[in-house]
Amino acid sequence: DALKIDSTGAVTKPLQPAFLAYPSALQSNMSSGTDLLFATEVFDQNADFDTSNSTFTAPVTGRYALGFSIRLQEVPDDAAYVLVTVPTSNRVYYYIYDTGVFDEDGAYIEFNGSYFADMDANDTAKVQYTQSSGTTSTDKSSASYFYGYLVC
Repeated sequence: DALKIDSTGAVTKPLQPAFLAYPSALQSNMSSGTDLLFATEVFDQNADFDTSNSTFTAPVTGRYALGFSIRLQEVPDDAAYVLVTVPTSNRVYYYIYDTGVFDEDGAYIEFNGSYFADMDANDTAKVQYTQSSGTTSTDKSSASYFYGYLVC
C-alpha cells in the first residue's frame, strides 16, 4: 500500500522516505574531512539510507528535512574550530564551533543541526567532520544520530 487511511482518519504513507540511524561504535581520533559513520538503522522506511557508507540517497525530487545530533568527545583546545557539515549534491550545510573558548580539551560537546534541503532524485547527503589545525583527538560518541525525511 502506498497510502493508508485508518478508521480514525489518520493517513500514513508507508513508503515515504524517512530514516533514523546511529553509530554502532565510537569513532575515534577523527581527522579533517572524516565521514561520520551511522551503521545502525532505527528505521528506514523506503530503504534509502545506506549503512555501509552512511549516505542517504533521495529517491525523488523534493524538499527534505535533514538533521543530526552529534556528541563529540575530547575536542582539542588547540584547534582553531571544529565543523560538522551535511554535504548534499546541491549545497553544503554547516555547523561550526570555535574551540578557542576552551582552556582545556572539551570532554563532551553536543552538535545539533537541522536543515530544510532541496534535493533532486538520486542526490545524496551524509555528515562530515572537519577540524582546523590542532591535535587529532576528537571522538564521535555512539550517542549520535542522523535523520531525514521527505517533507514535500
